[in-house]
Amino acid sequence: QIISQFTWDTNPATKAAVGPNALSSSAKATSSTGGLNGTNGLNPGTPSTDVNLTLDGSYYNVPGLEISLNFKREESEASFFRRGSNFDFGMSGGNLYANFKLTSGASTLTVNSGSVYSIPNDHAFHSYKFKYDYATGVANIMVDGAIVYTYAGVAGRPQNWTSAGNPVIGANMDATGRNIAVLDNFIIQNSANPVALPMTLLSFDAITKKNIVQLSWTT
Repeated sequence: QIISQFTWDTNPATKAAVGPNALSSSAKATSSTGGLNGTNGLNPGTPSTDVNLTLDGSYYNVPGLEISLNFKREESEASFFRRGSNFDFGMSGGNLYANFKLTSGASTLTVNSGSVYSIPNDHAFHSYKFKYDYATGVANIMVDGAIVYTYAGVAGRPQNWTSAGNPVIGANMDATGRNIAVLDNFIIQNSANPVALPMTLLSFDAITKKNIVQLSWTT
């Protein structure tokens, strides 16, 4: 279930392709050429200024968050998605990490992945994903489709957003002022799977009619 999606194919940088627009961003942040597969992407601009694309937090109070994006490394410090001290997915010292809080009864549990993957400094886009499944209590971090970190927690513990404030995309992300697109295809989803409705099969009949079979059932 997509909450927000940003492709940055056009300006302003705050414009969402799906869902609510961002509230604000750095005045330097802009859509520019050089995104993934020949599209535009998000360029922090020049001189060096952090993106700081700020979202309305009221849309993101979900029990399980899934974030996917394409990122081109041009620096060593960058937060992909941060929400106060409650959630942070990004890069520190060139290493991928995620920190998040869960509600455990009346208390709060903080999970720190630590450094889980050295992000290539190859000036090429790679895909990065964080997903916390509230139903199972499992969190995964993925790089180019491969799992690089797993947290196996307790099922039914939702992510904690108490006093989290507004989320920020691209905190500490300035591409060192190189004036190129470094972020693309940013998708924020509610990871909760749809709940199947209870259903009982009452009858099922099959009747031949010439060269076909007619199926009839009630639930």
